[in-house]
Amino acid sequence: MTTSDPEIIGVKNGIYQCEIIPKSFLNSEAYNILESQFRFTSYELNKYQAPAENFEFEYVKFLKKAKVTDVISYSPKLVEFQFIISTKAKAVLDQLNLPNCRFYKTSLFDSRGDKVPNNFFMLQMTYSDVDVINFRKSSFYRGSDILGKKYLNINNYQEFQQEKEIDALISVEHISLKKEMIKSDLILSPVGGLFASERLWDKWSDLRITGIKVFERQTASVE
Repeated sequence: MTTSDPEIIGVKNGIYQCEIIPKSFLNSEAYNILESQFRFTSYELNKYQAPAENFEFEYVKFLKKAKVTDVISYSPKLVEFQFIISTKAKAVLDQLNLPNCRFYKTSLFDSRGDKVPNNFFMLQMTYSDVDVINFRKSSFYRGSDILGKKYLNINNYQEFQQEKEIDALISVEHISLKKEMIKSDLILSPVGGLFASERLWDKWSDLRITGIKVFERQTASVE
């Protein structure tokens, strides 16, 4: 969802604009506990644990030449914690139905260590149940357009996991979502990743929210 275009984010690493600096936190112990729960190597999908309501990302520092956008990528990446957003972007989300989302105050600093003005927030999203995916109507494959695609017959999440055990490199061509299972304008799925409702995209596009891929997004059908 975030863009890697250097013209937009200012840096050429293609991944992130800023870094969490735990040693500069006043409450570094709280961050260390959070990091231990949400790092990729220790995260448990069905064991949701949120930080305390008053938790803050106290020191996040921009890389040299990084630009301040409305949606900001960061490192080291934490599972569920998607990106940092501006007050402008958050104002749109506050108007929508997002029972699976939480926001945490985030202090940003430029590469010299000076505080960046305005308020920013880290967005946390819990994963949806895998039942939101209609596997029979979704499309998965191995390979590529150049080398050729081998489409997989996957009917449920168990079969998806079995295919991943054979070879973890599975590409998603199309995702079908079950309408009756959609409870939020933002969905984070264990299969397919992040999905946003059309009305969210329209609002962010109308307000020219920066730092996101609006016209290069993966679409999903809702049935």
